[in-house]
Amino acid sequence: MKLFSGLFLLLLAVLRVAAESELAHAMEMIYMFSKYQIERAVYPSGYWLAPSCRPPGKGACTFNEFVSYIKRGTITGAPEIIELNGKFDWTNHATVQKVATKLSTMPLDPAKPQVLYMAGEMSVNRVYPKVHTFTALYNSMKDFDKQVKTDIDAMTDVAAKARAQNMLLLSNNQLLKSSHDLRTYTRRQKLRNELTKKFSPKGKFDSVYQYTDENGKTQRFDPIQWVEEKGTLWGRSFTVINMDETEKKNPQMLNDILKGRVQDHIALFNSDGSDGKGAGLMEYDPQYAGTNGRHEAVIKLQKEVGVSFQGVCRGA
Repeated sequence: MKLFSGLFLLLLAVLRVAAESELAHAMEMIYMFSKYQIERAVYPSGYWLAPSCRPPGKGACTFNEFVSYIKRGTITGAPEIIELNGKFDWTNHATVQKVATKLSTMPLDPAKPQVLYMAGEMSVNRVYPKVHTFTALYNSMKDFDKQVKTDIDAMTDVAAKARAQNMLLLSNNQLLKSSHDLRTYTRRQKLRNELTKKFSPKGKFDSVYQYTDENGKTQRFDPIQWVEEKGTLWGRSFTVINMDETEKKNPQMLNDILKGRVQDHIALFNSDGSDGKGAGLMEYDPQYAGTNGRHEAVIKLQKEVGVSFQGVCRGA
């Protein structure tokens, strides 16, 4: 299938993964492997997803080998993510959660335990030269899925056709959906941490709440009492802000001045320090400048790729 030569090799090429995103990226790695297997279930030859994982005629890579190749450039000495020679059933919820959790905490090199599999960068010589970003990947995936679905529909072996259709459905509904949700809630929790520090609910004397009225007198808004929601996804707990309920509880947020300050800070959060603006954030690591905005773009594209999301195996 000659559509996207090596396109999956770019997934971790552009940005380093912040610690709280490692589980989401582990889920994306499993999603990549599902597509790798789908391609081999549909096409007898002409593979383009990680085609050099194993030499021609040597079969397909196991999950351990696939991840090792994507991350380390070799299958030699592939760390054991699942039991050696074991088959990875990525259609099983419990198995996926176990593998994703383990993968998200494994070191890239046993000699360097601080460098996680999900926190490294790809070697550029393994990246498809025409696709360099996460957004380009997911734009390409829309075309990939369209082509694969067309070719599955044309299959004459009824049983093989049904298996391939189910694999494609579960790949998007189970794995891509889960990665989308994990990215979304990771990002929302980061925003919650940023806003509650900048606009502290106890910050009666914080300058962010100070303003000058029409008479030139210094006044202060009441501190915002944030309405939060807690939830669990794939074994991870998240605390996020319910903005609609927060605005209902805090009439001072209807004031254009305070409302504008909150909106401006959210915009600053989205830029995440790009163009030297990181000093205005309460939580900022220059190593990850621009990450929040890119996450937002990827989340949007993931939803477009997984247009048939049904919430299967979300891990709630």
